Order: sequence, then structure tokens, then C-alpha cells
Amino acid sequence: MVTVLHRMIVAAVATMFLVSATALADDISEVKGSLFIAGGELRYDNAPVWECFRRLAGGKGAKVIVVPAASSEPERISQTDVENFRHYGLKADVVPIAPKWTEREVTYKAAAADPANVDKLRRADGIWFCGGDQTRITRALLETDGKKTPALEAIWEAYRKGAVIGGTSAGTAIMSMQMFTDPKAPLNMLKYGIAKEDVGPGLGFVGDEWFVDQHFLVRGRFARALRAIDYLGYQYGIGVDEDTALVLKEGKFEVIGYKGALVLNRARAETDAHLGEFNLKGVRLTYLDSGDSMDVRTREVKVSAGKQAGKKLEPGSKDFHPYYGSKVETFPDMLSSWAVYTAMYHVIDSRGGVAEGIALDPWDKGIKGDLGFKFRFYRCGDTDGWFSNKNGNSSYTVRNVYLDITPVRLAKPLYKPLMP
Repeated sequence: MVTVLHRMIVAAVATMFLVSATALADDISEVKGSLFIAGGELRYDNAPVWECFRRLAGGKGAKVIVVPAASSEPERISQTDVENFRHYGLKADVVPIAPKWTEREVTYKAAAADPANVDKLRRADGIWFCGGDQTRITRALLETDGKKTPALEAIWEAYRKGAVIGGTSAGTAIMSMQMFTDPKAPLNMLKYGIAKEDVGPGLGFVGDEWFVDQHFLVRGRFARALRAIDYLGYQYGIGVDEDTALVLKEGKFEVIGYKGALVLNRARAETDAHLGEFNLKGVRLTYLDSGDSMDVRTREVKVSAGKQAGKKLEPGSKDFHPYYGSKVETFPDMLSSWAVYTAMYHVIDSRGGVAEGIALDPWDKGIKGDLGFKFRFYRCGDTDGWFSNKNGNSSYTVRNVYLDITPVRLAKPLYKPLMP
């Protein structure tokens, strides 16, 4: 397994990257505000989510400022968001801080220093970042030396005093200290590693312990997040699925919306440097369903009322009667939509307690075209979960499913045509 020297080298490189890429993280221990982290594709008719944002902002009549910096059509998108917030009883306005803003003469940097815009942000009860390209947000709100613009200083001031900071898609990517900027596809990131242009400084609202990603389950992004966490030296990551929001308030994550969020914990994971390609052993995954919450510090999970009234799944207990048998569930494409969630609930609700999958690209003509990865999900003594079908559909909460990622070589030709 990985040597102590190897761990020291990895940690040193990660630390150098973090320090050089952005200023040290702000202290969030005294922050009175909250974060509203949406995974993308957030529907305007998802009333429970928007009503939650309204409640965090202070209720009906609270002042919300929309920051459309990420959008390629900031005028149109910001006005649509403003109308949505007004529909839910909030007073909404826009600050025209966006690299793509067209109907004005001042630059976005000047807009980020404009006293009127800064005052709006400082006085806001809620601040909303639209989706789009997250690098536009950091380009607009960070100076070239990594320091905060006056607009970003005002956002932080509002956050510390009690405002809710929210965003969707790109507006979620900026929440951590480091974020994806122009990443490769998940499989290519596993194969070819993380390049300098793949990651960059975020705005750090979530603090310096967590890496945040979005569109997580539906786009199979857990693998790329694990690669980034390993590269950047994080221990924990969390990915939010589409039409779903993750609220961080008073040291607790809570999931609300259509689906859930996946927590990645590599604190005790190991790497075998002798394999020569990316690998991890013993990563712990926890899936939080809508209504679930987790203590950020202790990582203790509290399930929704529906799950509490449902079925507790404890593989080590004499009352464990799993739905699935001993067969190992297999997945031909582990990075496909929902595959990781499906694998996890098969682990917790089966007699065998194992699921496996692969990720490969037989059409890759690059120097690592024959490289693929095997994923093995399994349970240990601290693995448990909950099941409920209260709302007419089966849903799980799963805690501490273990994952090993192992590089494999693709045999070629992968297939042969049938002959008459």
C-alpha cells in the first residue's frame, strides 16, 4: 500500500496548489447565514425548494439579489429568476455583474466595484447565483491576484450577518474553495488525471474541508469528484443531484427536493502507488435522500420522518431480511445515470452485500485507450440504511457503503462479429 513518503508528497503538492490558487479560506465558524446548494436543472415549480429558500432568507418580503454572472444570457436569465422569486413572495432585484452582460458600457469589473451594486449585496437577505459557466463567476468576483472584489466582500458581509447564499449548477460549483473549471469527462479524468485547467479557485462559502459538485447522480460524476478530492488533498466531498438542494445551516447539511446528495469520505481510504494508475480502496459513500440531514462535523445522519417510519436495514442484525438475494449486481457502465445510487441500495438491501461495475471506452484512441476501471461496492460493520415507499416510490438512505476503484486493461478486440 501507499508509503508514508508518498502520502507526504501528495499532501505537499495539494497544499502548494491550494495556497497558490487562491487566498486562504475564510473562517466560517462565526457565519450566521446559510447556504442553499442546488444541483442544477432546478424547476421553478419545485415549490418545497423555493419555499425553503424563502424561509432561510427571512420569509415573505425578504430582499433577494440575483447575480447572473455565470449565464451566457444574463439579462434574460436574471429577469426570469427575479420573476420566480417574486412569485414566491420575495422582493427581488439584479446586479449587472456578468462578463456576458451586453446592454451597458461599464465592464463587469467596474460593476463589481460600483457602490450601488455593492450596497444592494450588502443589504440583501438572500443572494442567488444563476447557472452557466462557473469560471465567469470567479472572473467577475475575484481580482487577478485572488483577492475579493468589493462586490464579493459585500456578499461575504451579508453571509456573515445572516443572509442565505444560494445557486444552482455553476452557482453550486463556486461554493467550495476549489472547483472544477473546464473538466474532462469523468472517465477521461480517471484515466488521464487532472490538468491545471480542470480546477481553479472557487469562492469558499462552504469552508475548506468540503469539495462540492453538481448534476451528480444523473451524470455519474462521483468518480471525477473522487479524482479531484484525491488530487486537491480534500478528505470530504458532496455532490447534489438535479432538481434538489442541499442546505447548510448551523453545522448541518439537509437535503430537500426531488432526489438526494452523495457524501464522499476518503479519510481512511488507501492508494497503491505500485499500480501506476489512479486507484482507491475503502472510500466510504453515504447517500442522503430528500428530507435527510447530516452533522457536518461528526457526519452523523438523521433520516426523514418517512424513513423513520419505514424499514431500518442493519445487515448485522438477526432481523435483517433483505429484498435482494446473494447475486452480485453488476453494471456494464458504472458512470451512467443513477448507477452509483442503484449499486449502493443493492449493497444494503441484498444478502450478498456486493455490487460491481466497470467504466471503459473501447473507442478511445489515446495513449490510455485500453485503460478502464473496476468499481466494487461492499459493506462493512458500520454499513446500514433505511428504506421507505411512503410516497409511492421506493427510496433509500444508505450510510457507509465502501468502494474500491481498481484500474484494469481492456482486452482488444472487445467483441467479434457473429459469423454465418
